[in-house]
Amino acid sequence: MATIFFQNLIQDKERIIELANDLIKNVIKEDSQDKEYKKEIEKYNNKIEEEKIKESKLLNMYLENLIKREEYESYQKKLASKIENYKLEIAELEYKIISIEPAEVRINNIKNYIKNYIKRVLDFRNNGVVSELIDEFVNKIIVHENYFEWRIKHINKSINIKINGRQKSDDLNIQIMNFDC
Repeated sequence: MATIFFQNLIQDKERIIELANDLIKNVIKEDSQDKEYKKEIEKYNNKIEEEKIKESKLLNMYLENLIKREEYESYQKKLASKIENYKLEIAELEYKIISIEPAEVRINNIKNYIKNYIKRVLDFRNNGVVSELIDEFVNKIIVHENYFEWRIKHINKSINIKINGRQKSDDLNIQIMNFDC
């Protein structure tokens, strides 16, 4: 029953692989890790600038005798410590950027993995239907007197599959009654 269902659901395996590869390529382009790291570096650079402005204001307050030397030194140490911590964070992020594989290598690795995985999962003749596929697409199967109703995830549709014959019989007649996904 699962084989019949998925064969109808998935007609053009090569097109599915092509679409998956395109999707992966777009996801990697739009959501690359190095972009995230660069945004964080920018955030830390902005924080450093804010702390330097505070440092300058603190120095002016000290020079204008608005605060005592001890207070100035105490606040200045705190500000300098924050700046150093931000610089360490930036250095760590820059190292992570350097260690990331180029996008082209990552894309090719993911494409090859997905292509092989999809071909294995969609090879119904040799492997039958892999349970992962059923778990991913089928919400539940409801048994009725004359047919089975397959509730499909993600598309809010039901597929009715009618089976004539006995469960152990080799001559089961399986028919999809409605398939409008």
